[in-house]
Amino acid sequence: MFNVLHKSIRVNKRIGVLVYLYFLMSFNTNAQVVVEINDTIHEHMFEYDDISYYEDPTNTLTFKDILSDKYDTLFIDNSNDRFLGNANYPNSYWVRIKIKSKSDSKENWLLEFYDQTIDHLIAFIPNSKGGYDSLATGDRINFNQRTFEHKNMIFDYPQNEGKVKNVYFKVSSEKYNNIIIVLRSYKKFIGYSLVEYMFFGLVFGMVIIISLFNILTFLAVRKVQYVYYSMYIAFVGLYEASQTGIAYHFLWPNSPEWNEVAFGIMLYLVIILALLFTKSFLNLKKEAPVLNKVIKYAIVIRSVWFVFVLIFNRELLEFREIEIIPLSLTFYAGIHLYLKNIVHARYFVWAYGVLFFGFLMKTLVNFELIPFGIITHYSITIAFVCEMLFLSLALGDKIKQIGIQRDKAKLKVIETLKEKEKLSQKVNLELEGKVKERTLELSEANEKLQIQSEQITKFNIQLDLQNRTLQKDVIATTNKRIMKKLVGYDEFSLVFPDRITCYRYLDELKAKRPYCCAKCSNDKYFENVKKFSRRCTKCGYNESVTNNTIFKGIKFPVEKAFYIVYLVVIKEELMTIEKLSEIIDLRPNTCWGFKNKVKNHFKKNKIKNIELNSYENWEFLLD
Repeated sequence: MFNVLHKSIRVNKRIGVLVYLYFLMSFNTNAQVVVEINDTIHEHMFEYDDISYYEDPTNTLTFKDILSDKYDTLFIDNSNDRFLGNANYPNSYWVRIKIKSKSDSKENWLLEFYDQTIDHLIAFIPNSKGGYDSLATGDRINFNQRTFEHKNMIFDYPQNEGKVKNVYFKVSSEKYNNIIIVLRSYKKFIGYSLVEYMFFGLVFGMVIIISLFNILTFLAVRKVQYVYYSMYIAFVGLYEASQTGIAYHFLWPNSPEWNEVAFGIMLYLVIILALLFTKSFLNLKKEAPVLNKVIKYAIVIRSVWFVFVLIFNRELLEFREIEIIPLSLTFYAGIHLYLKNIVHARYFVWAYGVLFFGFLMKTLVNFELIPFGIITHYSITIAFVCEMLFLSLALGDKIKQIGIQRDKAKLKVIETLKEKEKLSQKVNLELEGKVKERTLELSEANEKLQIQSEQITKFNIQLDLQNRTLQKDVIATTNKRIMKKLVGYDEFSLVFPDRITCYRYLDELKAKRPYCCAKCSNDKYFENVKKFSRRCTKCGYNESVTNNTIFKGIKFPVEKAFYIVYLVVIKEELMTIEKLSEIIDLRPNTCWGFKNKVKNHFKKNKIKNIELNSYENWEFLLD
């Protein structure tokens, strides 16, 4: 920042440094102002010619050297700038102030340094014995070694009995620091500290609440922008805690090395998350593709710069003015989309406008273009608070706009559905008319077809009756021939052509006898799913159609078994087993075995002299 710029200017003017020092030494009038304090004055800020200093480019001078007459005359009054700064760091700066208080003063006093980032600070405070007490502090020393547990560096200043006393400070730092010294009474310091810490408590409380709220919102709506915003707010809080000294006080008091770089790391994460949030919140990929690419490049460049600074030159972490570039980019993105009538971008513009203004004020203070004050000193903190509020409003406004757009979309869908319904009703009416016409035509055609169908039905009935009569005549004729003389298998098959016919015949024979379950002797049954089988209503036993018949257990077609029975009944002994096997296409053993089974059945049941006048009462087939 100002420090680096100032240093670069000094480097380019090394030739004139000796002339400059000689000029100041020659015209030093020892006009340093003595600050008088009393019980009516509770606070004094040292500025302008309240301070004189000596720059030690060798970093070897001791306090004893500084008190000598040789160096006492070399102190330069700070008459040109309001506040002093160690522009030629890492040179040591010896600072001297003169204080005089009334001998009857009852107040206790403290000396406070506003800039809490000074690496090494040694205070030489006059004591009652005429000597000096030295107290060392700085952000390179563990926080718990400080006399006062406060984010700023504070030293106790005792009463000096109405005499003018010189107070010395040695400032050694590897970065630019503002040397802003304030003398305060205990009463004033306590009140000021309580207000200051309460302010920080409110700020960090807001950070925690807003961050957690947005995490919960993300879990509800699953929008990544809420994650970016939550993390952004969290790192804003950590950055503020780092650069104000609150983090060194409460979070890492025993890690001075980390404290040196923590603010730079937090600031980098703040900027990266701000750019990511901008991309997601404003939907730049859709609304502004060019800006989206520019922000991607900005993220890459800023990351490369961060790694370079962290590895090679950590002093550049202090060059915070560079963040004006990405902030300007986010600010411009918000303005660009707002001008495109993206309504939810309005609070986004306000948020980053305030933050941009806060950074600008802090930069102007560092360059001493505007006066130092509480508001300007905490301008970035105040800007971050305002930004959090505006961004929260922006997120809420976006949800509201999404709801409005959804309602508009619903209304549009409803209107479209109404139009479709009207069109559908119109089409339906037209279709109903056409359907009625077509129905009337079909009705007339159906009447004609019905008349024709009735005529065809009558004709079919007559044909069916004739066919049945003819079939009965054929079967009767065939049956007579079968019963009177031996017929071949083909002619026998006219009566029993297939398995279904044979099964139906057996089922009709069994139906003439009372039913008795083979398992439980129950006399009731119902038709089973399998055709021609019976199922006992009591025990559930399934009785197949061949059970209790001569055909039980056969492994060949039942219609062929019927023919073998026929041959046995008519006592055809002249046909050999081989001939029978050839006719019905079964193995001789099978034919012989079943033929003997039939004969044994007849013998067992004493069936003799069967008259085959008709095939309708072959009850001898049943057991």
